[in-house]
Amino acid sequence: MKIYVRSRGEFQDYCWLSITEGAQQREEHPIIGQVRDLIQSEAPSVVLARFNGQLLLLVTGEESSRTDSRTRQIRNSVAWVGQESDESVLRAIAVRALKGSLREEIDRAVRFGGSEGFQVSYKDIKRLAETGHAGNAIPDTTPKIALISPTMKNLLADELAEYRLPPHPEEGSLVVATGIKNRETLEAAGVWRSLSSDGRLPEDWEVIRHSRFLKLSILMDIAKQESFKKICIGIGVLVLILGWQFDNINSLFYKFLSNSNGSDVNGSDVNGSDVNGSDVNGSDVNGSDVNGSETQTPTLDDIGTVQGTNNDGDVAKITISEELEKIEVVFRLGGTTSNLDGKIFYKTIE
Repeated sequence: MKIYVRSRGEFQDYCWLSITEGAQQREEHPIIGQVRDLIQSEAPSVVLARFNGQLLLLVTGEESSRTDSRTRQIRNSVAWVGQESDESVLRAIAVRALKGSLREEIDRAVRFGGSEGFQVSYKDIKRLAETGHAGNAIPDTTPKIALISPTMKNLLADELAEYRLPPHPEEGSLVVATGIKNRETLEAAGVWRSLSSDGRLPEDWEVIRHSRFLKLSILMDIAKQESFKKICIGIGVLVLILGWQFDNINSLFYKFLSNSNGSDVNGSDVNGSDVNGSDVNGSDVNGSDVNGSETQTPTLDDIGTVQGTNNDGDVAKITISEELEKIEVVFRLGGTTSNLDGKIFYKTIE
C-alpha cells in the first residue's frame, strides 16, 4: 500500500510527498486529483474512492501543532492508495478519521525539516495502517446524503466498521465527508455516502434518487419476489424494444418498475402493449422490425439467464442463480467486451 502526505514547511508552500521506508520525494498520486473537486480540502475531510481497481483513502485538513512563518496553523493530509484486498484496512483507518482519533498521530509523524520544509516519520505513518481490520458484512447499496455533524460522522463510521463498500466494479468516490460542498456536486458524482455542510441537507440520512447504486438496490428488492424471473424477462425485452442506451439504463429500470406493478410481464400488457409476440408501438417484438433492427426475443434458460441481441450486435443479458444467491446484469454495445462499452452489476443475497 502506498502512502502520500501533504503538508508544508515554515516557509515552503504545501506539496505532496510519496513516503517509503528509504525515501521521501515530491509526488502526488493521480488518483488524488480525481476526488479533489468533491471536498473542501482545507476542512477536515474523509474520502473513500475506487478507480481502475485501486482504492483510495484520503484524509485532509487535519490541524497540526506547527505554524508557518505568518503564524497560520499548518494542516496535514494523508492519502493511502491500495488494492481491493486492502479495503478492510482502509475502512478501519477511515473509521478512526471520522471519529477524530487520527489528528494527533498524524501530527506526531510530520515535523519540520527536509528539502520541502517538512519530513515524515515512516515508522509512525505506517503504524496508522496497522490498527486492525473492519467488518465484512454485505452493505446496503442505497445511496444516502446528510448534513455533516458529529452524530452523522459517528453513524457513518459505525457503518464502515461493519459493512464493506458497494461491490466492484462500481467506481468513483464512494464515501465523502467534508465541509462546504453543495449537494448537487456530490449527487452528480454518484457518491454512495455523502456528508456535507450544505445547509439544505437534512440532519439524518436522505436517499439519493437516480443514482448508479440504486440499480443494485432495485435488483435486490425484486430478487426476493416470486415473479423475479418474469421481471427479468420484462426488463430484457424492454431494454431491447426501447433501443437502450448505456447511459440511460438507470432511468429505464425506473420506468419499467414504476409501470410493472399489477401487470404480468410474461405475456400480459405493459403500458398498454403486449410483450410476448404482440405489437409494441406498432412493431412486433418476436421476429419483426423494431426501430429498423431485427430483434431476437429473450428467453429464460434452466439457470435463469435472459439474453437478447439485435442486428447491431447489442446484447442485454440478465443472469440469476437457482437459489437467487447471485444476480448479474450485463449490457454490451455492439457485442464487444470492452469495459468502456459494457458493465456487469453483481450482488450477493444473504
